[in-house]
Amino acid sequence: MTLFEISLIIAITIISLGILLAIIRLIMGPFLPDRVTAFDLISANVIAIIAIFAVLSGSYQYFDVAVLLSLIIFFGAVSFTYHMNKVIKKRNEKLDEQLEESEYKDKLFQ
Repeated sequence: MTLFEISLIIAITIISLGILLAIIRLIMGPFLPDRVTAFDLISANVIAIIAIFAVLSGSYQYFDVAVLLSLIIFFGAVSFTYHMNKVIKKRNEKLDEQLEESEYKDKLFQ
């Protein structure tokens, strides 16, 4: 076993530790964006492990799997961001309507 292979095994171990910490954040995350960020981190670490395994095994077909997985995860993150923007806009519109109906509107903008 060469020094390069040993360093790759150590890298897989450290990345696995990062996955464990991200799983803790996924479970404990008080808000949905925390959980989504933790899930993205877990998936990025899994992609890194797949890439390292491809180098270790000498079978570079795993890179195709890693690229496909990263595209799927990217589209998931984009769709979550789009959904959160829609939710925030609706919430802001409701707050604006409540502010317009409020009797304290004049006091706030003086």
